[in-house]
This record gives sequence, C-alpha cells and structure tokens, in this order.
Amino acid sequence: MKTTKNQSTKAILGALTAASAAGSANAAIVQITLSGNRLNSQFGNSFNALNADLTGDSTADITISGVNFDPIGYGAIVLINGNRVSAQSFFTGSYQGVDAQFAGNGVGVAAAGGAPSSAKYLNPITFIDSRINSGASTQGYLEVESRVSSSGGITSSVTLTRLVFNDASTTLTPGGLGTGTTYTEWAPVPETSSLGLLALGAGGLLARRRRAAHSA
Repeated sequence: MKTTKNQSTKAILGALTAASAAGSANAAIVQITLSGNRLNSQFGNSFNALNADLTGDSTADITISGVNFDPIGYGAIVLINGNRVSAQSFFTGSYQGVDAQFAGNGVGVAAAGGAPSSAKYLNPITFIDSRINSGASTQGYLEVESRVSSSGGITSSVTLTRLVFNDASTTLTPGGLGTGTTYTEWAPVPETSSLGLLALGAGGLLARRRRAAHSA
C-alpha cells in the first residue's frame, strides 16, 4: 500500500510526540550545571560573575545583592535572597571562615573554619520556568560552594555550582540529596509546535527523496 506524505508526516509527528512524552514520564531528579557563576576575591584580581538566571530562560530565579569585597581584597561577600553567604580570610591568627548557606533545611556543610576552608550546601529555593513542570512554581536546591584557598595567593570565592530539581514534580524533599551526588543533566523537552515543524520538515525530506527515486 502506498504511503502518502500526510501519513508519513503524521507517523513522524506521532513518534516524536511519544518520545517526548516518554522522556517526561521517566524524568526524575535532574540538575543544571552552572558554569562560571562566581564571585571571586583575590588581591588585584577580584570580579563578580554571579548570575541570578539559573535555568537559562532570561529570568532571574534568585535575588543577588550586597556584593562586597573586603578592603584588602581577600573576602567575597554577597546576599542571596536577602541572606549572607561569604568566604573570608582573617590575617590576625590566620583564621579563614566560609558560609555557603542562605536558606534553612538544606543539605551539606553550611559553614566551616580553618585554613584552608571550604563549604558546600544545597539551599532550598522555588523558581518558575515555562519549560519545567508546565510553568508551575517548582522547588529546587541551589548548591553554593564557598572557599578560601592559599594556593598561588589567597583567593576567596562564592560559587553557584548547580540547580537540582525534579522535572516531573513541583516538590522535592532533601532526603537522598547530597552535595557529592551527580544527577542527570536537564535538557528542555521541545514544545509541541517545535515537534510539528520537525515532523513537517522530515516529511518534506521524505517526499523529495521519493520524487528523486521515481525520476531516477
């Protein structure tokens, strides 16, 4: 039986839609790795590259304010959602202190002292992205790492390392989460309109190949 272009297009669209639905249904805890999202304090080389857009939809998911470097350049201080996180070196007594927590009921090492010093903490937040859970307010955990290092000169940094959430549920409990656990990297599922365009393009390509085969 001869297959028409419309039938081929419908079949491709159906396969793409089914694959998309299957991907969403099988989704669980995922993460978005944040690259270069950092506040860095080093004598002569301090910079602020913190970005409040965690999901990449050009919308701020947290509030960042109060960015400050201490007078001699060895402290990185910032307010996230109104709460302080920091990494500081104190020369009197060679004490170093870090704090990676800006929200309660998270997971990890909230604060630490000593030399060198580091802390990594999963802070609970809520965010909205139209591509995640149909645009509903979603609970996630923003991992923050605060660190003071003496290697190559004293460097203090506060880094937003990743956002962890469930892309099949708007809620996520901290049980089972860990700063040492790597989760599947999240990738947005194409919208239905995009799937339709892909299917039409594939159908057109199939039709052209058949015309070329008949004329050969």
